[in-house]
Amino acid sequence: CVGCVWCVGCVWVGVLHNPNSLNFIRLLLALFVIVGHAWPLTHSGNSNFEVLSVVAVDLFFAISGFLIMASTRHGNWYSYLWRRFLRIFPGYWVSILVVVFIFAPLSFLINPAQGQWNVKDGISYIIHNSTLINLQYGLGGSPNGEAWNGSAWTLWYEWTAYLGVLVLAFVPGLKRYQRLVVTVAFAFSLTLTPAMELLDVTTNRYLHFGRLVPSFLAGACLYQWSDKIRVNKILVISSVIFTGVLYWCFSGYARTPFQLVVAYAVLGMGVILKTSLCRKNDLSYGVYIYAFPVQMMLVLLGSSSLGVPLNILLCSAITLVFAYFSWVYVERPAMGLKSLVPGTVSKSVKAVGA
Repeated sequence: CVGCVWCVGCVWVGVLHNPNSLNFIRLLLALFVIVGHAWPLTHSGNSNFEVLSVVAVDLFFAISGFLIMASTRHGNWYSYLWRRFLRIFPGYWVSILVVVFIFAPLSFLINPAQGQWNVKDGISYIIHNSTLINLQYGLGGSPNGEAWNGSAWTLWYEWTAYLGVLVLAFVPGLKRYQRLVVTVAFAFSLTLTPAMELLDVTTNRYLHFGRLVPSFLAGACLYQWSDKIRVNKILVISSVIFTGVLYWCFSGYARTPFQLVVAYAVLGMGVILKTSLCRKNDLSYGVYIYAFPVQMMLVLLGSSSLGVPLNILLCSAITLVFAYFSWVYVERPAMGLKSLVPGTVSKSVKAVGA
């Protein structure tokens, strides 16, 4: 694997073909986002632990790059796109409705001084947020006019990554040389941030690409070279430690050149960590899309006075309930509709929720 000093000359033990703990790891990462957001949302000052939300998002994208690239090996381009749509949008759309018709009205009851909830504002919020483009974060009733779901910004980049893979995996000329194309794409992605700095780009919409595209393509690159790389427990643990030090001690572009190591760490942990938790379900997405609004509601109810640790525990417990219902009644049924569009998905891909 080009540039991956941890695993040159080894052979990968298939993440896709053996029982793995990636669903459990993704759930942990979603809970990390709750921890990272706890200090700013409760107005408790700054903490070094806020970096956990940054780590979680980057690792999410690395896992996604690996699994999504794997899912392209079976089926056609329109069945691929349909599966990706079903995984992102139904659960997200329902979470928008929950904010508009449950959380926002309750917020006015808790604090009537902020105004009165109305259908017009709610419909505007739904329309602006349904496509993931130009999100409307505020809706009457949120504390101090803050966002109801500040985590939703990453979903646009996730969806854009899916569309990018659509090109890499299904355009005939590129598909034939997919390993080379993905490797070159990853190498090129490392130049995005320096190029934008040179051009004095200051818009977050573009700057986030410089951070997240390398993470996603690192996972995709490891998949492409999976026949040359093996998961070694010592190397995985070393990579995990390296990742922790990297994110704790450095910021910004200093982390980007090491995304292959970061991806190897999290994907390797999915293999060597043996647990049956979340093996048959994936609550991570539900936790991710509901954690922020739940935290906002708790703040409205005065939870800031409880301190950060209790806020984290309380938010995690309540969010897991929302995530469970989202998985059972929205996400899993939606994914059951994938057969409506013809296309074949292998058992190995189904097993990891791709």
